[in-house]
Amino acid sequence: MTAAMDAIKAAAAKHGISVDEMRGKQRFAKCCAARYDAYRALDALGWTSGQIGKFFNRDHTTVLHVLGRTERGSNAEPRHRRQGMTR
Repeated sequence: MTAAMDAIKAAAAKHGISVDEMRGKQRFAKCCAARYDAYRALDALGWTSGQIGKFFNRDHTTVLHVLGRTERGSNAEPRHRRQGMTR
């Protein structure tokens, strides 16, 4: 099993849902929290926002929004600025 799948399964288990539920359209708090944890884990493993979005059936901009919101909450500079991108 890959590190990515381990991270995804760990995020799902932490929140008491299945990977299929996490990849689904549900917007329940526990589904979103698990999904967001997985986004952060996959980002740390080097996945692009496009790859993460494709796996979770989400647009890459949704992933970027979540990662940016997470970083702003921790007083870090948004991802697109760290990587020298412009909006």
